[in-house]
Amino acid sequence: MRLLVLPFLIIAVISCDFFHNGRTPVSEWDLLDRASHVKCASWPQAKEVLTFNKIQTAKGPSAAFFAASVLRTGEAMSFLAPFDGSYKIDQDSLVPVKFGKDDMLLGITQLHAGLLAVSFQITQDVKGAPQGLIEVRSLPNNVVLYKTKPTWSNIADGALAATYETFSSTAPNGFWVTLKDGASDSDTFEDQTTETKVAFLKIPAKGAELEVQTFNNLSFPSEVTLLPMFKQKSALAVYYDHNRVVGKDLVKGDVPLMVQELFEDGRHVAPKMLGIKVESNLESWAAMFFENELYIAYIDGDTMVGRANLKITKFQIAQEGMRQLWTRGFKIDNIHVSEPLWIVQRHKPHLFLLEWLDNESTLSSFPIVPETGISEASVHGVFPKGSRIEDTLVDASDGHVYMVMRTKNKELWNFEVCDLSEL
Repeated sequence: MRLLVLPFLIIAVISCDFFHNGRTPVSEWDLLDRASHVKCASWPQAKEVLTFNKIQTAKGPSAAFFAASVLRTGEAMSFLAPFDGSYKIDQDSLVPVKFGKDDMLLGITQLHAGLLAVSFQITQDVKGAPQGLIEVRSLPNNVVLYKTKPTWSNIADGALAATYETFSSTAPNGFWVTLKDGASDSDTFEDQTTETKVAFLKIPAKGAELEVQTFNNLSFPSEVTLLPMFKQKSALAVYYDHNRVVGKDLVKGDVPLMVQELFEDGRHVAPKMLGIKVESNLESWAAMFFENELYIAYIDGDTMVGRANLKITKFQIAQEGMRQLWTRGFKIDNIHVSEPLWIVQRHKPHLFLLEWLDNESTLSSFPIVPETGISEASVHGVFPKGSRIEDTLVDASDGHVYMVMRTKNKELWNFEVCDLSEL
């Protein structure tokens, strides 16, 4: 989770050579010379497509890419690309999927080996008042399987909760979602006014009406990371509580990162501070739940001015709450970095940092040893300046990691799929 709000922008197609480590770096950084080769290919763009604005992945045995676009006619159109074990996406493999004009895609996932798309839109009730609508569609045939009309309507953004327990982001009997309201948002944690609602959407035993659990319309004072825990039939909500301030609720160095457990049946426990401390300030953070343990990666300091530390704190979930097991970290000198990113590869957690140098970027990978902390980092790829990680996919058959990257080219954006199989 990062302090800056980064909007999704537009695509332009450029050569994938920009992403090859064979490209001669312009910046004189030893880190770039040590970077391993990364194979990338541009996302295909047919003539009728004006722009792509978002690409997501479905993880699991039926893995796929799902790209949202705008056609030259002005219509919105999405494309499904089943993953075939290659970073090269063939134009002929793209299956068009048309949603409603105002549909907001929350995510794609799997249930019983089938691909599903979960979307939100604002309609009207019988009196003409705004009415929210959530639909679950099968892919690629685009048939509405389940739907529900929640009480919310002022929703500006949302997402399907991911999980690190399995390859699928779908619980056995439903989905966890976050829905952000339409209030104004700030670039910093401390000044955010946006509130986020959470819900569990239970798949019905019969019929097509989703059962919606809203936890008495519980809302959070900032963006929330929802971490499903399938065995417990619950999820952890991890968030930064900007309402807690130093001198009143906190002492200097305390970070108001909170955790709250929500259960599928509607119960929820009181939120608690995780007890994370910083020497400077919290620049960004990311949370992961893996094998009954919670990992928090965070940047302590300001990498824009060149002085910061990457830290990881591990917690064990116990009856009395979160038990902190260890904190590990190392210095980040004179390198501006993205927010941390977690993945699980071959049943082991990995942390990624995209590092922005003078005129290029590179990607550092940190294998996590659960008992002791961070292993030695490896460096991958030479990417253009301003690159971002859009989404990730781990091949269920061999554990290879693939990343969807986006990079700004003048006023447009380019999307690439990159193969990090050397990890």
